[in-house]
Amino acid sequence: QTPENIKELSKRLEALRGSFDIDAKLELIKSEEHKTTENDFWDDPQKAEKILKHISSLKSWTNAYSDAKNA
Repeated sequence: QTPENIKELSKRLEALRGSFDIDAKLELIKSEEHKTTENDFWDDPQKAEKILKHISSLKSWTNAYSDAKNA
């Protein structure tokens, strides 16, 4: 690909970063993962499972963005 194409793709990728709110998702992942380290995390297995699923969902977005950026 030409340098112009690469620049255009980079611009589009950064626009997607904002549109998909990747930075907020990364912060939320950190916050939710911190909850999993608390001693009472598994006291409510249903709540714990919900948090883990939420983390997984957020990571699917951030990983897809990361994969596109590194392609």
